[in-house]
Amino acid sequence: MKPVRILVTGERNKAALPKTVGDQAVEWTELPVLDFTRLPVAEDTLKRLAEQPADWIFFTSPRAVAFWMEAWMECGADFPPETQVGCIGEATAEAAAQDGFTADFCPSEAGSETFLREFEELMASHGHKPSIVIPLAQGGRLLIPQRLSQLGCKVEVIPLYKSEAKTNLNAALSQSEVSLMDAVLFTSPSSVEVFLSNYQIPSTAKVFAIGSFTEKALLQHGHAQAKVIPASDINRISEVW
Repeated sequence: MKPVRILVTGERNKAALPKTVGDQAVEWTELPVLDFTRLPVAEDTLKRLAEQPADWIFFTSPRAVAFWMEAWMECGADFPPETQVGCIGEATAEAAAQDGFTADFCPSEAGSETFLREFEELMASHGHKPSIVIPLAQGGRLLIPQRLSQLGCKVEVIPLYKSEAKTNLNAALSQSEVSLMDAVLFTSPSSVEVFLSNYQIPSTAKVFAIGSFTEKALLQHGHAQAKVIPASDINRISEVW
C-alpha cells in the first residue's frame, strides 16, 4: 500500500510527526509559506521588566519563546526568576524548557479558549489579578490580552515579531506537485491566505486545520470540509481522518 501524502504549511520537527494514519504510512511534505522577522524590543522595556518583574509572562508560540530569549540576550539583563511562565500548549512549553524556562501553567489542551478558561480558574482560586506580559506577533490575535484586561489584570503586550508571505513559492513546490497530495494541513490563518494565493487545493485532497481560527479562514474561502485537529496536536490527525 502506497503511503498517504500530506502537505503541511510550515516547518515541523519531522521526527515528531506521526508515521502512520490508520494503517497507512505517511509521507510528509513541508511547505513553509511565511517568513518571520524579530522586531526590536526597547532595552528600557526589558530592564524595567527585570527590575519590576511582572507576575506572569505568557508565550503563545515556540517562535515567541525563541525571539524573546534573543532579545534578552542582546539586552544583557537577567530574566527575573519570580516571573511565572504560562505557555499556550505543550509544544510551546517544550520550546520554553529548551531555553531555560519552566512552564508554571500550561492548559490541558492547546488553544486560546482553553488557556483562558483554565487560567481564569487559577486566578479565581488565588483571588489575585496578576500583572502579565505577553510578547506577540505584530497584528496577532488579541483574545487573551483583551479578556484578561477585562478581568482586571494589568496586561502589557509587546510586539515581538512580524510575518510576511514567502515569495516565489512555486519554485519550492509546483502546483503539479501539490496536486499529488492526499491531504493538506494548515497551521494558521495566515498560512491559509498565502497558500490559497499561490495554489489550489486538489479536489480529492482532505483538508485539516490547526485551531478553530484556521478552520474559519478556510471556511471563508469555501472549504467547508476542513476538519480541526483535536487539541491542535498533529499526532491526533488519525482521529479525524
